[in-house]
Amino acid sequence: LLRALSLLTSFYRAMNKRISVLHIITRLEEGGAPRVLLDLLKGLDRDRFSQTLAAGPAPEGTELLPEARRLPIGIREIRGLTRPVSPVRDISALAGLIGLIRDERFDIIHTHTLMGIHKEFFEAAQELDIPVMHTSHDYFGLCAKTNFINQDGLLCKNIDVCKCVVCNLNAGASSCLTRLLQSE
Repeated sequence: LLRALSLLTSFYRAMNKRISVLHIITRLEEGGAPRVLLDLLKGLDRDRFSQTLAAGPAPEGTELLPEARRLPIGIREIRGLTRPVSPVRDISALAGLIGLIRDERFDIIHTHTLMGIHKEFFEAAQELDIPVMHTSHDYFGLCAKTNFINQDGLLCKNIDVCKCVVCNLNAGASSCLTRLLQSE
């Protein structure tokens, strides 16, 4: 990530243009990923980067949007970008995100969650020649238990999909439980 930003920075500095970055997160609520994203938004050099944050609405009382609004960044609320996953809201979020990248033509898209962002969004970014970077803030996409600890309490050293399925089933990480844990 830093190497890519360094190369882009050199290129844009030569052109005397700020790099336009779109950051996407499902909800800007209290928690690890949103807090890391806010720190990133605060820390990137404003002379070199123009930043926009796209996020779905967070539950009342948990949102970090007021803190984000104090930063010199663009903010776009994508109403359909919510949890739990919902086909109707997902289509709304997809349309909102694709419209945003077509209208504003960002240099880089940086996703901080994959929930609610469908492959068609990434295809649209590719068609527009906008590189997409993703920061994984947890291991949920790789391990439903999110910790890479097997059923014997030991760290998984070699990832074996068959063993992962058995481990996650034994841990009770059914699709029903997973959906419940991801919901409000």
